[in-house]
Amino acid sequence: LSVDTLTASHLGVDVRREVAWLLGAGTLLAATAVALAGPIGFAGLLVPHILRLAAGPDHRLLVPLAAIAGAGFLVLCDLIGWRGLEWLGAGGLTIRSTTEIPAGVITALVGGPVFLVLLIKGERHFR
Repeated sequence: LSVDTLTASHLGVDVRREVAWLLGAGTLLAATAVALAGPIGFAGLLVPHILRLAAGPDHRLLVPLAAIAGAGFLVLCDLIGWRGLEWLGAGGLTIRSTTEIPAGVITALVGGPVFLVLLIKGERHFR
């Protein structure tokens, strides 16, 4: 059952304490997922946020799209890492095709700047 903060406080719930506890627990769970899965778990945090901007907040559509797009994003990152910079045509910065860049490195290189853009955009939204 979901109620607003005013109703919850009238029912005797310390709303600030509960919100702080839930935010802390969610942060700990997300950090644990990234620590266990490595930087690849970062895609699980990034892809749904990007899709929510495009597809809206309806979870009936968002969950299947996030699963498909997240898998596609990781396959693309692995493909880029498998072929190395030579596949991207970087000229003098070629890496032999036997050298593999881990997919986690590619997700971090792509996801870091995108995540910063989302954070900045979100901060402007809440001002």
